[in-house]
Amino acid sequence: MTRLAAFIFISISFVQHSFVHAAEVIAEDDVTIRQSNGNQGQGSLLLKHDSSSGSSSNRAAWFKFDLTGLDADSDASAEFEITFQTSGASGLFELEAFGLNSGFAGTTDWSEGTLAWASPPPGASSNLHSVSSDMTSLGTTNFTLSADSEVSFTITNLGDFIQTDNTLTLALFSNTYDGSPLAFYSKESAGAGQSPTLTYAVIPEPGSLMLMFSGLIGLYLLKRRS
Repeated sequence: MTRLAAFIFISISFVQHSFVHAAEVIAEDDVTIRQSNGNQGQGSLLLKHDSSSGSSSNRAAWFKFDLTGLDADSDASAEFEITFQTSGASGLFELEAFGLNSGFAGTTDWSEGTLAWASPPPGASSNLHSVSSDMTSLGTTNFTLSADSEVSFTITNLGDFIQTDNTLTLALFSNTYDGSPLAFYSKESAGAGQSPTLTYAVIPEPGSLMLMFSGLIGLYLLKRRS
C-alpha cells in the first residue's frame, strides 16, 4: 500500500501540472485619463508624467479585464502585457503598473465610454502621480522606447485583484518626466497581437483529471500483475 500511496501522490501531482495551460484575454475596456480633464477617448493610450504635482498634463491608462466564465486560476500568477506604439520622446523610461485590490468597495464594472477625471476610475488618487491605497504596485520596469516593443508585468497571485463581479482593474503609469506623452496601443487602435492582454492559468477540468488519473491507476495495476 505504501508504494501505491506514493504512486497516487506522484500521479496526482503529474496530472495537475499536465493539465494546467495558459489562456489569454484582451482588455474589455481601456482608456487614458488626463488630470483635470475628460477622458482621452478610445484611441491610443497615452502616458505622461509632469514634474509639477498639480499639472493637468499628467496622463495614465486604466484597463479592465472580464474573467467571467473563463475558469481562471485565482491562485496562480498571470501576465499583463501592452505594446508600445510611438512617442516624440526617446530614451529610457520607468513604467509602473498597479492592480485594484480584491474586495474594493466602490464600482468596479466601469466603462471606458463614461470614465473621466470628473468621474475617476477606481483606485485613482487626487493627481496622476500615484494611486490610492486601494491599489497595489505590480512592480516597475525600465523600458527603452522602441516601436511595437512589448512591456509586461507579472501578477504574482491573480486572486489578489479579482473583484466580486469577476473583473480585474489595472493601471499603468510612467514614472519618468518628459514633455511628450508615450503612446501605447489600445484594443481599438491595435493590430494583430498588439492589444492589451492578460495571460492567465486555466483551472483543469475535474473530468479530465479523473480520466487521466484512472488511466494511470490502471497502468499501475497492470504492472503489478505482470
